[in-house]
Amino acid sequence: KFRAIRLSNGLEALLISDEDLKTRSSQHQDMKNEMKAICCLCVRTRFFEEPPEFPGISFFFDHILLDEFKKHCEKYDFRKLIYKHGGSCSYIHNFEYTLSFILDMPEKNFLSVLIHFAKFFINPLPERDAFMQNRNDIKEEFRTALNSAKDRVYHPQLFSFTRTDHPINKINEDLIIKANENLDYSKLYEELQKFKERHYGAGRMKLVIQASLPLNTLEQYVTIDTCFVNIPTNELSRDDSTKLINNGVPFDIDAFKKMYKISASKPIGQLKITWAMPPLFDLYKSKPYQYILWRIGHEGKGSLISYLRKKMWNITHSNEDICVTTNSFTYSLFQIIIDLSTEGKRHVKEVLDIIFSYINLLKKEGAQNKICDELNKSIENRFRYYDEGDPLTNVSNLCISLHLFASRDYITGNLINFEYDPEAITKILNYLRPETANIMIFDKDFVNPKLDKVDSEYTGTEIPQEWLEHWKSVEPLPDFHLPEKNVYLHIGHSLEPLPAKVPKYPIKLYSNSISELWYRPDPKFRLLQSYMYTHFISSLGLESPENAALMTVYCNIIKLLVVEELDPAVKSGYGYDVNVSEKGIITKISGPMPITLLLIIIKYMMDCSNVTKEMFEMIRDQQVDIYNDTFTKPVELAKDVRLWILKLVHYTYVDMHNALQNVSFEEFQNFAKFFTNRLYIQCLVQGNITQDAAVNSMRQCVETLKCDSLHSSMMQPNRVFQIPLGTSYYKLKNINKHDPTSIVINTYQVDVTSIELSVLMRLMIMIMENRLLLQSKLDIQDNLIQDTSCDCTDVDGILEYSISATHSVTNKLSTTEDIEKWIDEFLASFKGYLDKFSENDFDDVKERLRTFKQNADMNIGEEINRNWNEIIKCQYMFDRHEKEILALNKIKINKLREWFDKYTWDENYMKMLSIHITGNNPDKAQSITLEHIIDEHQHKNIEEIYIVKIEAYKKKLHVYPVIEG
Repeated sequence: KFRAIRLSNGLEALLISDEDLKTRSSQHQDMKNEMKAICCLCVRTRFFEEPPEFPGISFFFDHILLDEFKKHCEKYDFRKLIYKHGGSCSYIHNFEYTLSFILDMPEKNFLSVLIHFAKFFINPLPERDAFMQNRNDIKEEFRTALNSAKDRVYHPQLFSFTRTDHPINKINEDLIIKANENLDYSKLYEELQKFKERHYGAGRMKLVIQASLPLNTLEQYVTIDTCFVNIPTNELSRDDSTKLINNGVPFDIDAFKKMYKISASKPIGQLKITWAMPPLFDLYKSKPYQYILWRIGHEGKGSLISYLRKKMWNITHSNEDICVTTNSFTYSLFQIIIDLSTEGKRHVKEVLDIIFSYINLLKKEGAQNKICDELNKSIENRFRYYDEGDPLTNVSNLCISLHLFASRDYITGNLINFEYDPEAITKILNYLRPETANIMIFDKDFVNPKLDKVDSEYTGTEIPQEWLEHWKSVEPLPDFHLPEKNVYLHIGHSLEPLPAKVPKYPIKLYSNSISELWYRPDPKFRLLQSYMYTHFISSLGLESPENAALMTVYCNIIKLLVVEELDPAVKSGYGYDVNVSEKGIITKISGPMPITLLLIIIKYMMDCSNVTKEMFEMIRDQQVDIYNDTFTKPVELAKDVRLWILKLVHYTYVDMHNALQNVSFEEFQNFAKFFTNRLYIQCLVQGNITQDAAVNSMRQCVETLKCDSLHSSMMQPNRVFQIPLGTSYYKLKNINKHDPTSIVINTYQVDVTSIELSVLMRLMIMIMENRLLLQSKLDIQDNLIQDTSCDCTDVDGILEYSISATHSVTNKLSTTEDIEKWIDEFLASFKGYLDKFSENDFDDVKERLRTFKQNADMNIGEEINRNWNEIIKCQYMFDRHEKEILALNKIKINKLREWFDKYTWDENYMKMLSIHITGNNPDKAQSITLEHIIDEHQHKNIEEIYIVKIEAYKKKLHVYPVIEG
């Protein structure tokens, strides 16, 4: 239920009540029924009418606003209260110079927090005396604000082409330097006040609140005299976008309409064509750009991307962002983005020819009413099947919509097309001219000079005139045609009746030597969707690094094979995902009838006869590049090596990279042939589907596969090695020989998982995270530590906690021993902090964790993913949160102290694995290898073990028993 209101001061608010959701949750005994209330206040400011002596003052105003908000939170113990009750308070710079403050809290505490929240916005600027007292910091804060403003622009490469005479071009190095010279702090404060009076007011604020409370209650909250009605009204707060629109598109046309080759870090090449045009917000009722996005982004038969895939110039299995628009109040960008295979990078000119050939087809056909009808039907379907997703993101996006649309269109204005306007479609198509296009080619192999304004490196050249003339007249290819009728759009669906007794958790409908099926209907959200998650478990991937890599290649090929046939289903509102797991392949399908899509995927899993040698080699080589890109990141390398040491079977990215390079097409064919011969299938079905339909779906799946069961000897369970007492070190050089980054990850192996132990560790990490953040902020100024983290993990049934720290400063290499010393000193100080930690403070941490465990699921996806995680881990503890809350209530601070001391300091229990990745001198480059280090510190202490050869080290270790259920 929704309600839009306008307060007496002009502030507009959208109220959303989930009262029915709470009722259904209570009726079906959902333990996770503690409802959260979410509030987002979005402030829109401008920087187009700033005084010339203070360019960028609007960004400084935003900076001051955030800084004062933090002080306000501290003054009223705001964050502490929110943290205690499992809530959060954050802010984001989002759509075009808007600043959103987002708050979520359990409903029982919401009103008191909301009053304090609203109070800040009444008079957010500091008093003059307080401002002047901090003038020593103001200059640096002003510079910080202007520098951070550069990160808020869309498309930084394109921003380099901004016209110097356009009002939007206020963020450049010269202005930042000039603004910092001879700052008049008194004048700056006066200008801040003037800016506030001119641009800050309730009329430029939008508010969205979502809760399970009645709409009348929410309206009372918002309109009480201690809340938002006291935010001042600014009669002068008019919209100043007209000035920008009158200035035209803000790009220098001569610089814009060129071809740029850009050095990029991603392993996959990319072609990006961009057109700039006037803002399109006024056309939101007809959304003519959406018609063109739909046509160019079509992935079915006769489409642009289908043709490029057949030529093997694009082998990306998901091209949902092939065509995008960026809409702002000053201009709009229309972009076509094509990922390029290795072969595609050799045929960029031909790819461009094909793109303009397709654009000419659209112009020749003109707007097609039947295409618009299918587009609208598709949008309506997706709106009907819409699973809200993250409610914080949803509320934040709605708050932006309040700035853009009339009140009747707040919910649907960003989604639904209300009108058909063929003239507007033609007008936008006419903007897509070769001579006005900006073309960018991204490739990691380019080495170019660097532009000052962005981190990428690139050079620009004029587009040859003969190319432009050819693109204007190139005829549409005969392979291109209109999309076929989408049969998925015209199948009606209805809500299935619920059984008399709905199980609280998934129930196992059956299991045998080949498959197991879990099922639960959806009594809470009641969407026209069901969800079918399936895990195809094979022994092949664990047999060798070649097979582990082939599993990923096989999965990627399946995704490429199915995309054309499944595109109509996706356009009608279905969703699907196919991904590799450690044991096999996982499919996740949502929609009215998921089995329809699953059978299509299985068809391609069983028959890869259409896969050519060229296709295999292209995808294989691309995966080799992806592995290389992954293990040259030191954090990923450290985590990967850690798992190699801990697990009985684990193939590193380096192993798979080296093995895959030598895998032949014939070996792939054999792998694909044998994968579906022997399987074990885990399946979870939830949502709008009956028990009989779920069983029938699983029966169709098994009958189609005709697979045998896995022998017990072939089903290798995950096992973990027991690290010896003391410290085991493994040291490597950073594989990227140009990267000075060093990292240390210290992992403390604890014990076999249990409810109480996992809760203890989570509580400890919650306390440690805050201390680690505070300590790293203090030490970051010394350039020793740039990044820190801590976490607790369950590695195949064995619990561990880890703490990591990173150093990355060019020309200032620190040893990993320095980093490890920092970690040791932090843990020692953390022990002292825990010793002084009071029972009351500990109760606050427990309350936050308890609230988190009891927070109601805000979408069905949260529940399904939690249940699915239990199934694929073979643990099946669907009531885990209930058991964790019972354990949580019994834990006292002394128990946490004893546990931390036992596994961190006690030599009879402490088992620590320390992984060191040492940074390189960027001036020296060598080949890619795992280069382990033997140094003078080794073997000094008898309780320390230095690993030289991992397999030899692992042979001496005990293996934990199988933990899976």
